[in-house]
Amino acid sequence: MTVTYMHYLASRAREPKPLVQSVWTKINRGIQTTIQQYQSRVSHPVFSEVRKVKAKPVAVDVPKAKPVVVEVPKAELVAVVVPKAKPVAVEVRKAEPVAVEVPKIVKPKSKPLPEWSLVISDTDNDIDTTIYALWLTGLCDIDGNWYQEVPCLEVVHTGDWLNKWRPSHKAVEFFKSLKETAPKQCPVVLLNGNHELSILKMADDGITTKLSDDDLDFIRNQEIIHITSDNLFVHGYPNLSLVNILLQMKREELALSAFSKRLRQVFYSKNRPLYCEQHGMDIIGDLRKPKYYYEKRAKNSKINQGQEIASRLQSLGINSVVHGHKPNNNTQVDQELAKQLPGIRLVNNDNRIKNTGLGGMLINRSGEMVFLNPKTMKEAGGEKAFRKQLKKLLKTRRKDMGLPSNKQINKKPKLELVA
Repeated sequence: MTVTYMHYLASRAREPKPLVQSVWTKINRGIQTTIQQYQSRVSHPVFSEVRKVKAKPVAVDVPKAKPVVVEVPKAELVAVVVPKAKPVAVEVRKAEPVAVEVPKIVKPKSKPLPEWSLVISDTDNDIDTTIYALWLTGLCDIDGNWYQEVPCLEVVHTGDWLNKWRPSHKAVEFFKSLKETAPKQCPVVLLNGNHELSILKMADDGITTKLSDDDLDFIRNQEIIHITSDNLFVHGYPNLSLVNILLQMKREELALSAFSKRLRQVFYSKNRPLYCEQHGMDIIGDLRKPKYYYEKRAKNSKINQGQEIASRLQSLGINSVVHGHKPNNNTQVDQELAKQLPGIRLVNNDNRIKNTGLGGMLINRSGEMVFLNPKTMKEAGGEKAFRKQLKKLLKTRRKDMGLPSNKQINKKPKLELVA
């Protein structure tokens, strides 16, 4: 307890009551005595002198270390005799040239693009009209046998080559043979329309038809779309479902030629065929009211669906779309729905070929078109003149293909007189 605290206790003490005056006096005296003793002890001269004493330095003698002399013997020189190297004669022979065969790098030959495409649509089991279009253009004879010397062309059928309610096994065998026997430079491309997909759907639902399992497999192996240059061939009208799939494939950096193969894998998946989905048939363009569909406002957009589809097709490099599906009055229609699809040349090739007996069109990579129908044949001057013009255009004349002319074939041999 310090002096300050003692004073604090003395100053804070309350005045005692008279009854305990004597006791409080004794306590107060004891506190005063304790304070005086502590003050006298702190002020004692012994404590003050201890604080004044300083430490005196002490001298210590440290002996110096004596230096030690160490004798190091000198190293003696040793003479080493190095014998001289004798020169060695080395014979250097000239290397004989060795013939090394360097394999030539052969670049894979890319298939030439067809200059012209013959497009046929909606024949509905009719074999004769298909053969007639091929014969009229000089690709086969009147019996439907190919000329193997034809130039680089292609034949595209845009779908509905079978009748939906009465599919013909004979028609399937015809188109199967047509594809197998076609020249390499003139492939045949069959697209599936809503008729072929309906047949597959009926088969999946257990509805039997006259087609065998091999016929159904042949249908499943055909294409959904076909792209050549900037031309898109599809059964019906292009729509957002198809265009969005094509854009996704482009993001995956797939070539245009791989579009149809990838679509076929998705469309004919055995686990869940796409054509069985609610909107699966939209991909092939099975639209009941195409004009209304294109004029409808697109979701989350200020433009209609037709303008959206046209801009996306142009971003894919597609400027022309050739389709069938919707029959016209005996002729084809060029620039169909031009206002609804700005910048896209939409061509309807369905001219009711089964009723007219002649239908189809020719289109090349430059966008030139020739329609095949009774009207254009009449304007050309009849069947013979029209066929002559088409063969000249396609370079399918016999002299163009290096074949003997009909005159040379039918020429009678001269009779030689024997003496």
